[in-house]
Amino acid sequence: MNGRGTVAGQRLGFFDHHGRRVAFATVGSGPPLICDVGHLHHLDVFWRYPPYRRLVEALAVEFTVIRYDRPGVGLSDRSDADFTLDGEVELFDRLVGFLRLEPPSVLASASAAKVMIAIAALYPDRVRRLAVFGARVGPLRDGYRDAIEALLRTQFRLGTDVLARRTAEGCGPAAIQWLAAAYRQAASGDVIARWLRMASDLDVSGLLRRISCPTLVLHRRDDQLVALQEARDIAAQIRDAFLVPLDGAESVVWEGDTDSLVAQLVRFMAGGSGSGPVAGAGPGSGRPELTAREREVATLVARGLTNAEIGGRLGIGRRTVESHLERIRSKLGLRSRADLAAWAAGAGIEPHPPPEG
Repeated sequence: MNGRGTVAGQRLGFFDHHGRRVAFATVGSGPPLICDVGHLHHLDVFWRYPPYRRLVEALAVEFTVIRYDRPGVGLSDRSDADFTLDGEVELFDRLVGFLRLEPPSVLASASAAKVMIAIAALYPDRVRRLAVFGARVGPLRDGYRDAIEALLRTQFRLGTDVLARRTAEGCGPAAIQWLAAAYRQAASGDVIARWLRMASDLDVSGLLRRISCPTLVLHRRDDQLVALQEARDIAAQIRDAFLVPLDGAESVVWEGDTDSLVAQLVRFMAGGSGSGPVAGAGPGSGRPELTAREREVATLVARGLTNAEIGGRLGIGRRTVESHLERIRSKLGLRSRADLAAWAAGAGIEPHPPPEG
């Protein structure tokens, strides 16, 4: 290691990779969790942004959170960048080897989700547990990429403004403005343009069925950048995956309500089952299991109670009832309340009667 220091609470370090200096940071002291929120990153700039820092610090209560800047980006050597899948795998292995980690757990979002899906699928002994947020697995085919790429090379500020607006769907104007400024500090226009082309072309959809490690798919219900249905499709193709729809529309992992995300992630990484396996998730997945509370909700739906009545019976809020119903439908592959009522009645689910009042 070339050096180590501390900046505002995070422990910074560097290692050599193919003659380039790569920066990484750790926070916390629990089991290791590699947190990769995307290629365009800057350990110092992002750390000073309160929403991002709150997410990392919340995770650091339970984990040693490990983040890094790729070569060409952030605090790492800016002389070169390699965004190819082979280059990504080499860098991941170098980071894990340098820190002497056992196969780590990983949280990945944005463009990093594709990379970590590929690593987990192609090298099953290198990832212990995988969680992805807002994942897209296929190539991006729209008319915007070439235009944004050209702007990044010729009108850098305008290009990063457009890219931030595209990336931060569902986020407020202040969050979008900050992200555009952070991109400008993270890398040059040429590097960002190269990343955009590589990330857009990468297709890992054919690898999903090869993933064997426990996998959690997190997605905000009203995400306008990547539809919730795509998250359902991803989870359905990974053996014994867990899908957890979260409230909100923010496509950036650290924006919006992160409390429920952290709670689900902590439970999953500790060996829990998140919200349960997705029905038809792949060979050997078996019959989906409902939690005791989900069985109660399903039974009350079969008895014809409304969400408000179910909430009153169980002593929970209506939004909580809706969240339970969303998870139940995701597990069972059902589309409507009527389908759920019919399934519950046919399955003969009869939990202990919930308390009245």
